Amino acid sequence: MRTTLLLLISFFFICIQSNAQIANFDLYQKVGITVGLENDIAVDSEGNIYLPHQKLQKFTPEGRVIHKDPLCDIDFRGYNSYRIAFDAKGNLYALSYSVSKLSKYNKEGKLLFEIGTRGKGPGQFSYPNNIKVNSKEEIFVADSGNGRIQKFDKEGNFLQEIPLVTGSISLDAHDNLFALDVPNKRIIKYSPQGEQLLVFGNSEDVGTRLNGPVQLDVDKKTGQVYVFDNLINGYGYKGFLVFDANGNFETKSILDSGPGRLMGSSHLITVNHEGNILIVDQSHQIGNSQIFLYDKKGQYLDSWGREWSPKEITLDEDDN
Repeated sequence: MRTTLLLLISFFFICIQSNAQIANFDLYQKVGITVGLENDIAVDSEGNIYLPHQKLQKFTPEGRVIHKDPLCDIDFRGYNSYRIAFDAKGNLYALSYSVSKLSKYNKEGKLLFEIGTRGKGPGQFSYPNNIKVNSKEEIFVADSGNGRIQKFDKEGNFLQEIPLVTGSISLDAHDNLFALDVPNKRIIKYSPQGEQLLVFGNSEDVGTRLNGPVQLDVDKKTGQVYVFDNLINGYGYKGFLVFDANGNFETKSILDSGPGRLMGSSHLITVNHEGNILIVDQSHQIGNSQIFLYDKKGQYLDSWGREWSPKEITLDEDDN
């Protein structure tokens, strides 16, 4: 008993001495960021890239993390899963999938308006899944649960409804609206007034049609439409197909080999201001999701976001 007591006292004084030698570290700067199971990816008017989390994650066009930005200070925890978009002035639009509300913020992070409740009426939503803003700051919402696209003015007032079950929409430089009709594996093009202009992507040729479409985006400079597809050629090949502004098939890129190989279980696609393709490759393993950058032909350019184990740690002259 006496021996045990002596050992405990010795261990106690050793712990005190050890704790006295532990440096007190204060956070100076965050380095890096983890890309997880993203709900959306968006590019602002300056080409910066954003991912929606409890707070926005922001990257430069080259993939460097930006930690200091008023928009990144907005607390979106009450939005749960949400989608984002930007207009030409840099205003941010946040659309909650589960809470069914839409908010608009200016570049300084000030809330300009908030609309929406759960329901079927004008200005109400049921699991809205995508949002885009045209040159007039008119807002388009893919109101998926209600099987429609809703259009609002820049103040959030309801303007129009287009009946269509879709989870992905995009706009060209002329404010024409493109919507992915997933159940029928086709794309529908509408005029700025909502008139149907064109239907494409559903040809009889398995090699040039949509087989497992997920999401689309439009290159505003060329009018080309890029569609991510999980079943290119009718098989389990992941990649994207490209159509011209008139709906004609141009090319396809299968991304199943090399440094740009897609390994994730779900994907998001967007086109940046240089006409290059950004794809979020989502993995259910924590920290294993990535953002890939490709050129128009599907050639790998860069990637970032995967969490790796640190290889070294060191100190500077001031013991930082």
